[in-house]
Amino acid sequence: MDCPSYGGTEVVPPPRHKITSHDAHHSARRPAPGREGDGIDKSYRVAVVVVGETPYAEGQGDRPNGFGLDAEDLATVAKLKSSGVPVVVVTVSGRPLDIAAQLPGFNGLVAAWLPGSEGAGVADVLYGDYNPTGKLTFSWPVSAAQEPVNVGDGEKALFPYGFGLRYRR
Repeated sequence: MDCPSYGGTEVVPPPRHKITSHDAHHSARRPAPGREGDGIDKSYRVAVVVVGETPYAEGQGDRPNGFGLDAEDLATVAKLKSSGVPVVVVTVSGRPLDIAAQLPGFNGLVAAWLPGSEGAGVADVLYGDYNPTGKLTFSWPVSAAQEPVNVGDGEKALFPYGFGLRYRR
């Protein structure tokens, strides 16, 4: 059964601005890297990879073996990291994912949560059009085994309650 399309926007659409003439010339010579990170090389300034939960991941959902990234996501991130290009990871999920082991290898992390049909809002932050303003309303646990972790319980969270970064301007 096909799902209806509501004309939403993608988290990382094709570049729409802030492209230098060198960038435009460079990207016109060859296709963009593929979904699995194929074709990335050191000529790119950054790789943005969107990973996380698939639709309908309520409860245990599509993560019966825990709340970490799946094998396909991990392979794509590893391939991009091996290219030597800085990697920004955007997670799409309805809960904090178990990413503590992978976090040191990320050059940047954006938790997009569930942007619904408005992925362009996430893209606006990635492109620098808007300064991120979100702050965690909970503590992000180091692992699923640590849940729940709350303010004042003496447990060290991966990201504490109220954590959130802004761009330097």
